[in-house]
Amino acid sequence: MTKHLSLLLFIGLAWGQESYNYSLPVDFPNFTINTSDTSDSSYVFFTSFVGTSQASANYLIIISSDGHPIYFKKVKSKLVTDFKVFDDGFLSYIKTNPNNFQKKVIIMNSSYEEIDSITTTNYMMDSHESVYLSNGNWILLGKFNRTLNLTEYGGFPAAIVTDNIIQEINSLGDVVFEWNTSEYFSLFDMPHHAINSQFIDYAHINSMHVDSDTTLVISSRHLDEITKINRISGEIIWRFGGLNNQFLFINDTATHGSLLTPFCHQHDARILGNGNLTFFDNGNNKNAQYSRMVEYELDETNLIATLVWEYIDDSDDFCNWFGNAQRLSNNNTIGAWNYKSDTTSIIEVKEDCTKVFELAFKDSFNINGNKLGVASYRAYRHNWNGKADRPYLWLDSTNNFLRLNFVQFGDSDTLKYFIYQGTNTSALQKIDSTQNNYYEISNFSSDSTQYFRVATIVEYNIPNIIDFPEEQEFEVKMSNLVQYQPNYNQSIAEPIKSDYNIGIINFPNPFNPITTLEYNLPEDAMVNIIIYDILGNIVKNLVYAKETTGYKSVQWNATNNQGQTVSAGVYLYKIQAGDFVDTKKMILLK
Repeated sequence: MTKHLSLLLFIGLAWGQESYNYSLPVDFPNFTINTSDTSDSSYVFFTSFVGTSQASANYLIIISSDGHPIYFKKVKSKLVTDFKVFDDGFLSYIKTNPNNFQKKVIIMNSSYEEIDSITTTNYMMDSHESVYLSNGNWILLGKFNRTLNLTEYGGFPAAIVTDNIIQEINSLGDVVFEWNTSEYFSLFDMPHHAINSQFIDYAHINSMHVDSDTTLVISSRHLDEITKINRISGEIIWRFGGLNNQFLFINDTATHGSLLTPFCHQHDARILGNGNLTFFDNGNNKNAQYSRMVEYELDETNLIATLVWEYIDDSDDFCNWFGNAQRLSNNNTIGAWNYKSDTTSIIEVKEDCTKVFELAFKDSFNINGNKLGVASYRAYRHNWNGKADRPYLWLDSTNNFLRLNFVQFGDSDTLKYFIYQGTNTSALQKIDSTQNNYYEISNFSSDSTQYFRVATIVEYNIPNIIDFPEEQEFEVKMSNLVQYQPNYNQSIAEPIKSDYNIGIINFPNPFNPITTLEYNLPEDAMVNIIIYDILGNIVKNLVYAKETTGYKSVQWNATNNQGQTVSAGVYLYKIQAGDFVDTKKMILLK
């Protein structure tokens, strides 16, 4: 027990006049505040993930300027991005379902409850950015893969080319505007990516910013270009950077190969209230690699761009991926810096480039001692008054010691927590209560999976609660559900899904001539995947094998069991794994 507790970090948090002590999850990202020379009472919002595929260690995090977490949540997602506040007083973030890789925007209220979600229509959603408009519409980013024969350009006969699709979706779910990169950009617009690659992501849009009711500014990383478009007609207004740059650059001496554009592989392009443009210049292909946060004054009439501000960090100049540059109301600028050779940091600087805030992640290591990088896609600073109306629960266990940790973020009035346990998610029994933010069970032993919740109550002028009340004047607020699995050291805070869902999906869809079927097996199973035509005739027996737990993929090249190419049209694919059966539709184009 003592050994286990030594892994836990205890911190004191203050809301109002109250103080709470509780442990952070054992896989919570470890960071330090190296600089905090700011009186700003707003909070820093960011996400963190370990490595690029550690879906179990992704967090939403809100901290004060002194580094105290006022909210966090573990998200079961291959990648979690774009955690921010909208003017209407709600939060959003983008998550990727680890079962089927589908992405969607999750919308949360000020009580941290997930109240809605939205995703693109007819396309796989992209995880870089979402935009909420004052009229209730959303602007989302999607992807579509085409198969092209590029042999005449020295490329592959069946190259997979990724288009980006921008969709504006209204509150009824209707697409009211759609813009496809394939109609406005060319594969030959790429300054640094080869046309002879098998997979070509030629635009790679990573930010969208509404400049006015009729215009949108987008950043295309692989084009080294920031583009302004008319979001009614779709026509391009100007192109800034890259091979199609229309601007004359003033006061910027950065060098970029043979190109005139001094920035490349940028992120997070925003038009400020004064008309200036800010973004994070990653600088991957500069003659001397370094990154910076920049601001240009734009003369959109004469197409002149004058560099008026930049910040280059002195600890490590180059961040090869991610990054942002948010201009604050006090003219400070904050952003995430994912260094290539150093640890990821979140940095805020003044107009004179004086650093006033720096959060530095510490390296994370797996059980074999190998270093895993900790990354953060973006960092924002927002004013925020969130207060949870129910507790958040996470579980840590080592050997036969189990500790439940819980907190009701922002609420200093909770008098008591009630502990529930059971082997069935729908039949939990109250086992105890506590006034602490934790509940420990020593010598805990179970041969079966155990489930836990904690609860608080809303009480009316009754200062001392002895036991769980039965009267109607009390409202019970239940936490998320967590599980304990025997012989498995864990820290689990994600709501448990009790259904057996393989989540099979084919991508691209529609396709020509190859599509990939991806699925996730929650346990070892005999897998049978069959392709049918629309009349129900068997076309192809794709998989028939005993497969182990985990993510799987298999390709179908539009041929039948005799090896003959099939005609264009609608096809069905059916998967059976154990007792699970699912059938979905795909479209073959010719």
